[in-house]
Amino acid sequence: MTFLEFCGNSSFWDNEVFSKDKPKFTECFISTIPALGPVGWLVLTFIFFVTGLKETTTSSMPFHATNVVKTGICVVLAVLSLFTLYTNNTSGFKCVGDDAIPTSYTVSCALITASFIYVAIITQINRRKGVISSWLLWIFWIFVVICGVVPLQDNILYQPTCISSILQYISFGFSCVQVVLYSLADNPSVYGYERIGKPVCPKSYASIISKLFFWWFTPIIRTCYKRTISKDDLWDQHPELQAEKVVNDLQLLWSKEENIAIRRRILQESSLVRSEYNKNGNIPGEETALLQRSLSNEEDDPKLENPSLYKCCFQLYGLEWFRAAGLKICCDISILLQPLILK
Repeated sequence: MTFLEFCGNSSFWDNEVFSKDKPKFTECFISTIPALGPVGWLVLTFIFFVTGLKETTTSSMPFHATNVVKTGICVVLAVLSLFTLYTNNTSGFKCVGDDAIPTSYTVSCALITASFIYVAIITQINRRKGVISSWLLWIFWIFVVICGVVPLQDNILYQPTCISSILQYISFGFSCVQVVLYSLADNPSVYGYERIGKPVCPKSYASIISKLFFWWFTPIIRTCYKRTISKDDLWDQHPELQAEKVVNDLQLLWSKEENIAIRRRILQESSLVRSEYNKNGNIPGEETALLQRSLSNEEDDPKLENPSLYKCCFQLYGLEWFRAAGLKICCDISILLQPLILK
């Protein structure tokens, strides 16, 4: 099957799209764009999601209304996608009985349905792992809304009102609701329990929007503006930065690095012993001492490899460093391009 046959004898793009007063996209583009953006984003960020779950050490969160609604809408959207495909099969593609459904549309519906089910499962996994908010899933829903604008525009301008078009409107509305819901933070508190001691750092339960605009820091600034703050006004350190966690993680990596270095030193020293035997023309036999004194008495012998603290720090903070460096590079590029953009 060629790509043209896959798209139902329709090209993917037409250069004359924006030359008209009302843009008319090709059927192939309309059929595939709802799945290309969201599914592509999930595939590209899968490794980041798995890495983030491995680094998460917080406790599980209970069920609450926001989490249940998120998961329920994902399931509803998956059902709506399958039902839309079914109505197009029975009533004709886009309410036209003579038109056959292109393979691209069927594949796109299957992929987007699978992505909705996948996101519903991931939402519950995040709840079990104690993830307050996920920027990966929030951006996924932004992609769903942006990519859904093209089919929505085609339905409004060129498609007659029928069941499939109505289902498209309903799905788009639910997707917009999901963008709002996934921008909110899940409630980590347990009903009936109250924390004793210092208040928790607001960043640990802040939403994506709050982290993006640093709204979680606003209360302490408001307090500083009204009066002089004391140590009782300050919250506890963020769990990810507390010495209990940081020291334990670094100590674990350092112990592994020490064990690796010890094994390497043993192998290097044994190779030095063998080379010394060969150099003197001696061949180990029954009278050879079983344990030989190390040829290197100095622990800082440059010939022998020592454990590296740099490796441990890179394993512990390397991902965060690359993330911060990437944001810094984007910021610097935008500052450099600002005069050209304004010009």
